[in-house]
Amino acid sequence: MSMKKLIIAALLSSSFVYVHAQNFDAGKKMYYSQRFLSANNEFQQEIAANPNDGRAYFWQILSLSELNRIVDAKKIMAKIPQTITGNPYINIARGFIALNDKDSIGAKKYFIDAIGNERRKDPAIQLAVAIANVESNNGDNLYAINLLEEASRKDKKDAELFITEGDAYRKLFDGSKAFASYNNAIEADKSNAVAYYRLGKIFQTQNNRDLFLSYFNKAVEYDPKYAPAYYQLFYSFYKSSAEKAKSYLDLFIANSDNSTQNDYLKVDMYYLLKNYADAVKTGNQIVNAEGNKTEARIYKLLAYCYDEQNNLPDAETQLKKYFSYDTDTAHYAAQDFDLMGKILENKNKMDEAAMWYQKAFARESDKIKQLNYATKLSAFYKKQRDFINQSLWLKELYKLKTNPNNVDLFNLGVAEYSAKQYKVADSVFAIYQNKYPEQPFGYYWRAKSNAAIDTAMETGIAVPHYENLITVASKDLTNATYKKWVIQAYGYIAAFKANKDKQYDSALVCYNKILSIDSTNADALRYKDILEKMIQNNHPDSSSNSQVDENRNMEEKKEDKKGNN
Repeated sequence: MSMKKLIIAALLSSSFVYVHAQNFDAGKKMYYSQRFLSANNEFQQEIAANPNDGRAYFWQILSLSELNRIVDAKKIMAKIPQTITGNPYINIARGFIALNDKDSIGAKKYFIDAIGNERRKDPAIQLAVAIANVESNNGDNLYAINLLEEASRKDKKDAELFITEGDAYRKLFDGSKAFASYNNAIEADKSNAVAYYRLGKIFQTQNNRDLFLSYFNKAVEYDPKYAPAYYQLFYSFYKSSAEKAKSYLDLFIANSDNSTQNDYLKVDMYYLLKNYADAVKTGNQIVNAEGNKTEARIYKLLAYCYDEQNNLPDAETQLKKYFSYDTDTAHYAAQDFDLMGKILENKNKMDEAAMWYQKAFARESDKIKQLNYATKLSAFYKKQRDFINQSLWLKELYKLKTNPNNVDLFNLGVAEYSAKQYKVADSVFAIYQNKYPEQPFGYYWRAKSNAAIDTAMETGIAVPHYENLITVASKDLTNATYKKWVIQAYGYIAAFKANKDKQYDSALVCYNKILSIDSTNADALRYKDILEKMIQNNHPDSSSNSQVDENRNMEEKKEDKKGNN
């Protein structure tokens, strides 16, 4: 063969090796960028061109494991060429699969065979064994660390060694040593995006936002295509800045493998941005493509979107699908139950709606949201004029509040009164009266509650409360409400004095008090005239007394109706 042909052959051979070395290196880069589908494809190409490349088989097995395709990985291992069955990387791959099958003893044998008994061990093989252990959920991380420490004494400039060591320490929950290992990786390779990303993950678990954002940003600064860091940045801004989160999500999707999971993230993002039309469109595309494999949560998101579009029928359909497909009740959120309550309330199925609202309250753990649900339930029952249940939820609301105020106490008391639980109402307003002695409300509602208990006006238990009301409310008769209450109080006392005690002079005094406040009060003028004639004739007219009482009862009923509305 001529020298020229030899040179050409050599060049072609070196070119072939270079191209396929590129496949292997690209595959590893894809693997560390969590692009496992692309990594698998690169390793497949490497194996197709070089069937004896044990490294490519090992990394393909790792990639398939990350894709949850361990069955496919086993099939590949069963077809390994005989020429490389003893290759160290093939043994490491077998050890990794053994770990996956929880066969730690068998795995260790494969690893020992791969490393060999030579005094000088190959650090690349030690690294691969360490990676197999760290990447497996059943691996021995201490064993991995020992191998890496020995390997790093021979090769102090391999960043991958230190990254794997850091990963092992993280799995052992030793953040300090993991931090040191990742920094050693950066000393070996300042532009190593994986090391910066891993440092960010350490501080993310510590909730140190400034530091983890700094490290994630450094990762994409050194490798603008490093998708994992974009995902973490997206997640970090998901709740605080929707637009910023979207920009990171777009970068993540652009630099990651195509997957349905990316479509799920798009639906999440559309919903967050209140772009409900696109969320519905993309969500339904997922359902059409995935069928029964669709993650149940997509139905929930569709339900929320339809609700935002005021399309409750479709919201109901999707929410029912969610409950049907996800039977793990631990996944249900309070707002899921709340939405179903809203749907049923809209269909006028009030009993069912109430049940779902109560389930929402029971599921919620956040105190502020519990307060909102208790408020909602009390308003719901008030609207249904179910005052007993309204009072129950107002009690719950009162208990939940750290510093309940006069309005909370007032609303509870009125609800008890409206539920005809007059003794309870009296107790509530007794508390109100003691806490806010300068306000007439407690006295007024105690008077009304006791008057409702003593409907026949036999015991006069309401009289002292009306007298207290007069004392407090008379301090500000410019207030129309207080003025009206004082007139009512004198009217009630007058009726009791006239009908029960037959104290016509005392009753007349009460009507004169009313007229001193309102000189044109028709009832006071009328009954004053009747009482004066009775006193003058010294001959009580029982029918007139009944009219006084009847007038008082009519006024009470009018006030009760206003209070219930």
